[in-house]
Amino acid sequence: MGYCPFDKVKEEIEKDVSRVVAFSARTVYELEDFQPTMQERKILTLIDGRKTLNNIITELEARAVKKEEFYPFIYALLIMDVLTLKVGEKESLNGKSYQQVSSTKILKLF
Repeated sequence: MGYCPFDKVKEEIEKDVSRVVAFSARTVYELEDFQPTMQERKILTLIDGRKTLNNIITELEARAVKKEEFYPFIYALLIMDVLTLKVGEKESLNGKSYQQVSSTKILKLF
């Protein structure tokens, strides 16, 4: 991925904070293609197909992880279709479902 100014990444991430983050079934990439660091692997464990992007951001900030450290990683996975953003939880009550991520898939990262 080429250079993308952090302001642009921040703008793109923060416009969808109320949407649920899930792993995409449509991607042609494997997570290992991105060679995630240990910290990035920990970020991936927060993605369960039920939490909103805002929930994940809040959890990471509570752990003193700076936005500059995780926004580019999440953004890259979104634009490469490894992650997808879905409608919020309130709308899920109307019969919409989210992709569940198995703990086996997450543990394979470690």
